[in-house]
Amino acid sequence: MLKIKNCSRCDKEFEDTEIEIRSEIKDFLTKTYYSNICDNCYFEIDKMFLKLLEYPSPTKGGSLIENVHYYIENDLWVFTEFYHFSRGFCCQNSCRHCAYNFKK
Repeated sequence: MLKIKNCSRCDKEFEDTEIEIRSEIKDFLTKTYYSNICDNCYFEIDKMFLKLLEYPSPTKGGSLIENVHYYIENDLWVFTEFYHFSRGFCCQNSCRHCAYNFKK
């Protein structure tokens, strides 16, 4: 019997099924605070890995790309989920678009 769960990334209900996920995604998920992820969110995370090929994480002093790594809201820079994902770790500052689901 399939269990209905809520995705801890998008908060939508989903049927808990066994899907095969790539080792990179498994490694990423071990660094997060997600407990249950739906199939759609697995695919979204997989897309971010593909996006890293096109937009590698900027090195210190490297250039950030608007609407890829950040956007501007009320004259402030807001870092995107992709930016946080590309850093490879959670800073645990409860960022708005935290890729790791950290909440204080």
